Amino acid sequence: MRLQPEPAAMLSADALVPDVRRPGNAGVWVPAIATLAILAAVLLWFPLVRAARPADFAYNEGWNTYWQQAAAAGQLLYGSPPGWTIQNYPPLSFHLIGALGAVFGNTNMAGRGVSLLSLALVCLLTGGIAQRFSGSRWAGWYAGLCPLVWIGMFSAHRIAMNDPQFLGMVFELAGFYIYVRRPAATWALTGSAALFALAIFTKHNLIAAPAAVAGQMLLSRDWHGFARWAGTGAALAVAGLAATMAFDGRFFLAHLLSARAADYATGLNYNIAYGLAFAPAIAASFLWSVRHLVPGPKRVLSLAWIAAAVLGAVLIFGHGVDKNILFEALVFDAVVVAVTARTQLESLNRTATSAAILVVIASWPVIMVPALAYQGPRDLAALPRVETDFAAGADLVRSRPGPAWCENLLLCNAAGKPMVFDAYYTQDQIETGHLPECAVLTQLVAQVPSSVEVGKSSGNDPLLPGARLRFTAGFMRTLLTYYTTALETEEFFVLVPTDGPWLDAGPCR
Repeated sequence: MRLQPEPAAMLSADALVPDVRRPGNAGVWVPAIATLAILAAVLLWFPLVRAARPADFAYNEGWNTYWQQAAAAGQLLYGSPPGWTIQNYPPLSFHLIGALGAVFGNTNMAGRGVSLLSLALVCLLTGGIAQRFSGSRWAGWYAGLCPLVWIGMFSAHRIAMNDPQFLGMVFELAGFYIYVRRPAATWALTGSAALFALAIFTKHNLIAAPAAVAGQMLLSRDWHGFARWAGTGAALAVAGLAATMAFDGRFFLAHLLSARAADYATGLNYNIAYGLAFAPAIAASFLWSVRHLVPGPKRVLSLAWIAAAVLGAVLIFGHGVDKNILFEALVFDAVVVAVTARTQLESLNRTATSAAILVVIASWPVIMVPALAYQGPRDLAALPRVETDFAAGADLVRSRPGPAWCENLLLCNAAGKPMVFDAYYTQDQIETGHLPECAVLTQLVAQVPSSVEVGKSSGNDPLLPGARLRFTAGFMRTLLTYYTTALETEEFFVLVPTDGPWLDAGPCR
């Protein structure tokens, strides 16, 4: 039997929203939207206060700052193969934020500002996509507020963090939105492909939405549309790759595709935390997506949810991967829940029951961990001490001539030290067998770094000769043999060489 392409009407813009002019039942939506607004205020005020302060609050900030400053200074981001540091992100965000940092005089603050603005745009686009599929502005408001609250609960340190995650998601969601508005228009196909290319050259794992769009066109046998879309994307990808290797260094792919160790325990814990925190939203989204894996314009949303959920659940097992890998899944959870509520809850004719269900889905993460509502005041009380300790650590590292190794790279950056050692990447390469541990330990034995900063997991975390989050047991034993603590705070230790150097230690094993 010969399969025919799906009718053009099924791909038209009007087919997406047959009831766009229906106002919807405000009684169903307003309680949940009000709850989300209150939770957003409770959860997000402290991250916004903290973002205006100079002290670090996230591990990646220092790493991003170094590379942003390198891009602004015209240095090659990928000019040499990976060594004890790596640049395994695409270049777009580093050039953008590096340029803004040069203009405003503070690269890290510029990155935080871009991240905060990008998060706002992510929420706006999430709401726009939900409204497009549901035909309800109420559903759009609900979906747009959900990521703000859910990210504030699930990974609050990502709010206003200097990192390209949200910037890349803006490009990705904008490309998806343009496609679902006009799936048959040439300008929408080429525009979405261009935006998806920008997303991938900002954060290369942001592929759930483009995978869904590609799947929709292929399953619909829209060969002409797919050819225009894929051709545009491929041309931009090749051009971007050529430009990156010409202007940023020929080892781009060596950095981007560097092998990464697996961390099954952490990945499993993150998946469990995500599943428990968003169980109602995940269950509703799964059922809706399975039902709508049939020909029609809503199938692209089903494919997007499935792609985001599967990619997040799998990629999170990489060593060093954080919860942000699940943010695409959170966004499409919010969209699908809003669309489901529009078609299911509004039809119950029980406004109070429907409103209660929406409130529970929206606030479920905070219901699971109610202490989050009280975290902000506690963190605010500690903020002056954190800033003082950070400044003291930077002053000590700055005062000592020679290179410094910092687990918290922003501290070394504030001290004016170059990045010569990335604790996460070095440990990862030792665990994968790509870097001999002796190469690192001999540097400690010779007391090459003039200071070494080691973070704490809590205020009562002692410095012991055992493995830590980003240091092997061999590293810690050698460090404590040849270095002594010069500063201890609630957040970190700074160690300096003991009298020596100890040149008779022999080869490490």
